[in-house]
Order: sequence, then C-alpha cells, then structure tokens
Amino acid sequence: MTPRSIHRRPAAAMAGLAALILTLSVAGPAAGQNLDDVRLLAEPGVSATHIAFQYDGDLWVAGRDGAGARRITTVDGDEVNPKFSPDGRWLAFTGEYDGNADVYIVPVEGGVPTRLTWHPGFDLVRDWTPDGDGVLFLSQRSTHTNRHAELFIARVDGGMPEELPIPSAYTASFSPDGSRIAYTPLAEAMGAYPSVFPNSYRALVRSGERGGSLASVLDHLHATADLDDRTSRLAAAHVMYPALLLGILSVVFAFYTIFIIPKFRIMFEEMEVSSRGATEAMAFAARSAPLALLALLVATLLLGAPQIASGLVRKFTPGLAGLLSWINWHMPFLSRLERRRAAAGYSLAASRLLAGGVPVDEALTIAADASGNRHFERIALAAAGRVAEGQKLSEALAAEARPGEVPPDLLWFVELGEASGRLPEALSGAADTSFARTQSILKSLVSLIFPLGVIMAGLMVGVICYSVFDTLVCILEGVTP
Repeated sequence: MTPRSIHRRPAAAMAGLAALILTLSVAGPAAGQNLDDVRLLAEPGVSATHIAFQYDGDLWVAGRDGAGARRITTVDGDEVNPKFSPDGRWLAFTGEYDGNADVYIVPVEGGVPTRLTWHPGFDLVRDWTPDGDGVLFLSQRSTHTNRHAELFIARVDGGMPEELPIPSAYTASFSPDGSRIAYTPLAEAMGAYPSVFPNSYRALVRSGERGGSLASVLDHLHATADLDDRTSRLAAAHVMYPALLLGILSVVFAFYTIFIIPKFRIMFEEMEVSSRGATEAMAFAARSAPLALLALLVATLLLGAPQIASGLVRKFTPGLAGLLSWINWHMPFLSRLERRRAAAGYSLAASRLLAGGVPVDEALTIAADASGNRHFERIALAAAGRVAEGQKLSEALAAEARPGEVPPDLLWFVELGEASGRLPEALSGAADTSFARTQSILKSLVSLIFPLGVIMAGLMVGVICYSVFDTLVCILEGVTP
C-alpha cells in the first residue's frame, strides 16, 4: 500500500491548498516550467517564510508570496506530505523510491534527501517534534494484521524509530512545547466517509480503541466483511441459473398473455364458444401485467437484495435508514439474521470496552451504536439506563425487549458472566456465538435460492402449458359438431 493510496486531506489542508493555488496562479513560472496549469498542485506545507507543495510527483518550494517557485527533489519516484521543521530549514516528506515508502528529509535549499526509516512497510510523515530532532510518522510496522497504523518518531541523527503509546491514529501533531499530542483516532477518520464505513463499524472501532483491543475488533470486522463478500458471491452463483430461466419464461409469459390470449378471446367470441377458466385467468394476467411487473420489482428490491437496498439507502437517502432497519428487524426471514448481527456487534463492543476498564454505563452506551440496527440500539440504550440505576444487564435487556428480539443465548451468556464476575469474557463468547449463528442463517438462506427459483420456473411452465392445452380444448369444442 502506497502513501498516496491511503492519504486523505483534511479540511484545513484543503483550505490551505485553495490559498496556495490562488497565490501561485498569479505568480511568475519557474524556469522551464508552466505553472499556469495548477491542477496538479497538492499537499501544501507552510513555514514562516516558505510554502512547500507537491507538483507532478516532485516537491517544490516557493516564497510566502508565491514568488521563486523551485523544484527541490528530482529523484525518480513520488514524494508526498512535505512538512517544514520548526526552524524552517528542513523539509520532511514521505518518498516512494524503488517501490517502498519511507521518511526522508531534505534542506529547503535542495540537495540529496536523507533517509530516516528503512522498514519495508509504508511510513507516512505527519509532523516534526517541536525541538526539530525527530519526525512524527504513521506506520503499520507493529500491527501484525496491517489493518491499522500507529505513530512513531524517527530521529534525525539516526537510530531505531520510537513507538508512541497511542493505540491507533490517522493524523497527529505536537503542541508547541511538546508535552501533548493531538491526533485523530481511526474511528473519527472513518467518520469522514459514512457511505463506506457505517455507524456500526465506527462504533466497533471506537470500542477497540477505548478498550485497547483494536486488533481483535478489526479482525472481527474483517471476518464480517469477508463473510458478506463470500455470501454475496455464493448467492449470485446460486441465483444465476434460476434468474436466467425465470427471465426467459417471464418474456414468454408476457408475450403469451399480452398478445396471444386476447386474440384467442376474440376468436372464441366469433365462434360463440365460452373460454375456460385458465384462459380467463391468463387474460386477467394480461390486463394486470404492468401492475404485476411493478410488484415483482418492489418484492425483488425488498426481499431479494436487502444488502444492496441498505447500501443505496445509506448512500443516497440517509433519512430512510430507519425504515429499512425496521423492515429488516420485522420481516420473518430477515429478522433472525438482523437480530443476530445486532447482537454480535453489541456483544463484541461491550466486551472490549469492559475489558479495557471503561465504565459500565459508558461502555453499554457505545456498544448500542455498534449494533447497527436502530431497534436494537433503542433496546440497548434503555437497558443501559436501567443498569445505571442498579439493575443487572440480563434483567434490563429482558425487560426492554419483546420475546425473541434479543437472542436467548445472549441473555444466557450475560447471566453467566454476571454470576461468575467475568462479564467481558461472557460477552465475547456471546459475540462469537451470534457470529457463528449468523453464518449458519446466511448459508441456509442462500441454499434456498436455487430450489425456490426452480420451483417458480416450474410453476410458470405449468401455467403456460395448461393454458395452451385449455385453449386447444376450447377450439376443438367449437369446431366439433
């Protein structure tokens, strides 16, 4: 993964970029370069006297007034994230040379970059230490799953990078005296992309960050995403043949009912022969064909593709998310799956938070967001209020939920954890159980797709064949003396 592929510019940097573009658009071009086209300017860094920016894969420096723009790196490779040292004499940046991204520094006047890190993973520059002796950067070198990054300091005079005691971060900067550091946790960074990371994902990541178990939470999210992907592929493979068959039969059925049956009815009237029930039924189908096709489309969206509908609602019409959540919660064949998913997310988040020492009322409130379903979230929040008043969690969940809304094994695990004094471990077991049951339910639903499709195709063939036979009988009765 390259720095360019993971970099996201915050709003403040975008504002600085706009100011930089405006400044350079009225400044004179450097020798041999056309700076009238500033569409490739990116990632500005500002010091007391200079502006640094990336242009066409290289780093450039100009005065604060935009004058004297000059290129300071010419090495074959990409450079990103220029950051001035506190004294303004050096630039730190991430350089991707020979297929690897590492931390480099170079004098503002230009020269040969000095490499500070040598790890095979990506190292993304974030800031300088206030004393100018080190560069703060982001790296995955200490995360075995490579699913989140941590902060390190690379010293200018060499040596092994120093890892900071922060579980995960995306952006970070030191205070002027170096006593504090401001950083954006991974969950907050994910919040900038709600169409990609739903609230339940962000809540789970937040629970991992607060509880100090982010790696295991990300493992769970990875397993969930992998399950969804494999289920979608399996469902597509199962539905391909029945869908093709149903599509062909639907065209034949529509052609027969719209064009053939009306001609038969006219012929029967001319022959003064009464049409049979099957023919009348097909004629009614012809008159109702537009309404039937519309109903089939709506049923397909609601029943056959709930995940696609959920993604579209979340991306384009967030206000309808509550309606879709209600549908998934109450539909007979979707409710079991939705309630298991919600229980798994809630249990996992609560277990990680409680194990990390987060207060119970705060942990249960955060865990409610991780359920991913508004109905379950309402139950969990009401239960958290009861727990804050001194009631047991198992009793609070049972009191707030209707029968079947909270899986019985979740209540059993919670009761067991409360009795043994090991509630975090019990909730972790409940999460594993709910996740396993979710897998089982998904497999069962997917296994029904093919036989149901074949049955529907058989019914359509039977109806068409019977109607044709019934029509032939009517014709024979009309011509027989």
